[in-house]
Parts: sequence; C-alpha cells; structure tokens
Amino acid sequence: MSSSRPGSGEAWGYRYTSVELAEVLWRGRGVAVLVYRQLGPVMQSYGAGEFLHFWVPGVKAVPLAPVPLGGGWEEFALIVKARGAATRRLVEEPPRRAGVIGPLGRRLHPPRGRWLHVAGGTGVAAALLLASETGGTIVYGARDAGELAPLEELGLLPGGVELVEATEDGGRGLRGTAVDAALQLLRRGGYDYVSAAGPRGMLSALVPAAET
Repeated sequence: MSSSRPGSGEAWGYRYTSVELAEVLWRGRGVAVLVYRQLGPVMQSYGAGEFLHFWVPGVKAVPLAPVPLGGGWEEFALIVKARGAATRRLVEEPPRRAGVIGPLGRRLHPPRGRWLHVAGGTGVAAALLLASETGGTIVYGARDAGELAPLEELGLLPGGVELVEATEDGGRGLRGTAVDAALQLLRRGGYDYVSAAGPRGMLSALVPAAET
C-alpha cells in the first residue's frame, strides 16, 4: 500500500510507495528492463527531470529515472545496468516487492521547439521521460546490441518520437557512439534544443561539440 509515514516527505511533494514486479520486459548483457506496478491508492507521477529512489530490500536504495507506460503511472519501466550490488540484484533477481520514494529532483518545463535528446546507456530512461513531453529525436547509444534495449519493440518509445540507434561495434544502428550519431544530425541542422543523459565521458564530449 501507499504510505504516508511521518517524515516520508509528503510535505515536500514526494512520498514512499510500495510497488510490485509486474514483468521482466527484457534482459540484455548486464542490462534489464523491468516493469513495476504501484500499489496505490495514490499514484506517484513524474515529469521531465524527476527521478525516484528504488529501495532494493536488504541492499540499499538506488536513483533511477522511471519510464512512463501508456497514459498513466500505475505501471512504469526501469532500465537498469548492473554496476554495484543493488543494481546487480535488480538485473539478476528483481525483488517481487519493493518500495520507491519520489518524485525527487527538479521538474523541468521544457520550451517548445525541435529537440534532440542524446542518451548513452541507461541514460535513455531520462531521455524517454523528457521526450514524452517534448517530442523530437532520441539518439540512443551503447557499446553493443546486447546493451541496447529494443525501445520500439518494447513499446517504450513515445508516439511521434524518432529513434536513432548507435553501437560502438556497429552491431545495431549506426557504427560509433551516441555523440558520433548526434553530431551527424546536428550538422544537418534544424534542432532548437539538445538534451543529454549518460556517462560523464559522453557529456564531456558532446557539450563542446554541440556548442560549435
């Protein structure tokens, strides 16, 4: 059930909510897409720039960006890569019951215009959340196809959003990094805004290039 325990943060706009595993939507190489269902009765909802803390029982809480499913937030997807004990547990043995605290972060109010969203690895979850409000194009990159979740096939791509995939080994989509693919698109022009979510190295490479 949803909880409004003292100190849960409800006065600050976030709350603790219990969730249950609905489905393991996809598993790749060290990556999984999980669907969790909120147990309500009051459902958390999320906007661009917001995230949640997912409590992995017996381990710890980890920050993740939820991906909307359908028109509401009764169920949401998480795109998780095994990096430490908590995320490894989520990928390999996702808990049937858990808890989330959210929404956290600062909600964005993106301006209208043509958006290019550049995402590396699990950063695509934040890009999907933003693109659900702005539309535009998502460039989604990973090392190889085993780490690249099939967003369209899984029904995670918002309607009207274009997807450009890139893998460093060329196994799926364009050969190269997400930055390489994004720069190709930026050279063609036509974008008003660029967002980015992913590893620090990707961000460091993209920012100066996108400003030229």
